[in-house]
Amino acid sequence: MVWCEWDTAARMKKFMNSAELRQAMEKAGVVGKPTVSFFDKMDVMSV
Repeated sequence: MVWCEWDTAARMKKFMNSAELRQAMEKAGVVGKPTVSFFDKMDVMSV
């Protein structure tokens, strides 16, 4: 699991489509397309 926060959706989309990310994933051994979920708000829940 990887958690990333972005200041704009446009920057996030640019990174997700970048050759840099593809190369890093390949180098890390990723062999398939990852499941990616996007959230625009995080709810903080306390016990």
